[in-house]
Amino acid sequence: MQDPFFGKIELYYDRWKGALRVPFFAGFGRSFENLDENAADHISTIEKNGLPIEIETKGGRPSKLQRDAFAQITRWRDRLWIDVMDALTAEYQKQRPKRLRYWKTLYGMRGIKKFLPPVKKSSELKPLLMPIDLHVKAAGKAQTEIDIDILFALTWFSEGAFVTIREGRVFDVNGGASWLTHTWPLRMIHPVFGILRRPLHVPSWSGIAGAGPFADWAAISLNRAIWDGSASENERDSNLDWQVARGHCFVRVYVDEKKGPSTTQTAAYQAFRKSEDVAGKAIKEALFDYYQANLKANREAYTGKYVQRAIPKIKKPDDLNDITELYLLNVFPEKGEHPLAIGLLFKGSWTGPAGIGVRSSEGQIEEVGQSEVATPGEVN
Repeated sequence: MQDPFFGKIELYYDRWKGALRVPFFAGFGRSFENLDENAADHISTIEKNGLPIEIETKGGRPSKLQRDAFAQITRWRDRLWIDVMDALTAEYQKQRPKRLRYWKTLYGMRGIKKFLPPVKKSSELKPLLMPIDLHVKAAGKAQTEIDIDILFALTWFSEGAFVTIREGRVFDVNGGASWLTHTWPLRMIHPVFGILRRPLHVPSWSGIAGAGPFADWAAISLNRAIWDGSASENERDSNLDWQVARGHCFVRVYVDEKKGPSTTQTAAYQAFRKSEDVAGKAIKEALFDYYQANLKANREAYTGKYVQRAIPKIKKPDDLNDITELYLLNVFPEKGEHPLAIGLLFKGSWTGPAGIGVRSSEGQIEEVGQSEVATPGEVN
């Protein structure tokens, strides 16, 4: 079919496919030729035929909202792509310190200049990323804007990334693992929690926030594939989590599906954030005490390689820095056991797959223990 906005497109099951010529991307991804034997063919195809497009329509024709959103991309042209590159460059610069630390753990200095070099301007990032395709999302009920996601392969992160365009502007940058959450049907923008999403029939909204006093923590003392089931020893960078690399963590707010976070939940979260430097120090000390008390038992239960590196003998709380990371912050519901508490779930080489939980309420640590400590009782 020849579409007045998308050009020539063909229907594949529930979506249309086409291509968009983007001369701006010429010369991108050259470092991938040493990583992936198919990379050169993909780069050549993009330069010859254009960037692949997928338009989600559930089998119908593209909607007016989708056409209008796509028209803004073609209208802005290189100005938009420059903004995309600026956003990716800022993300790279933010994540590089941790990724560099972890890269040296895995490979020493080998490959840094080609795959994880210092980058001062966006043009220097071109060899390190490769555009894959562009997705025009379907509109949800009562939705007035359409998100368009541009997927990239990256030399420094094996899961890749995608940049979300909304109303012709860069809206967000996320790691490939977040792709699924962007398909969840419920979404809101909260003045305190920011972008929140949830699938149907689950007890919490999900978002992302800065890890505060734990922003520098990352379990990178040894290959994460040894203890993290989601990582692979065969992938470059072994899937150092996107949020961990940028100093963030996931947030869940437990509340009825038909409601957003309550005023009291928001206040409890803000109070925790306001005092997080003091609270963070206390939590680190509590984790250190828990670590020391369970050192022998954890070593005996450990089944991976290099137990001395995974669960080392440490002398102070800051020694947890390279073996622990803040994975999730839970805001408890208003009612039930431990109302309005804040639960922090830590993961690392010594915590076991489920992690270690810390629960705090009104500025005081209530309990440190297994993951259930940090999770509201009805969803344990």
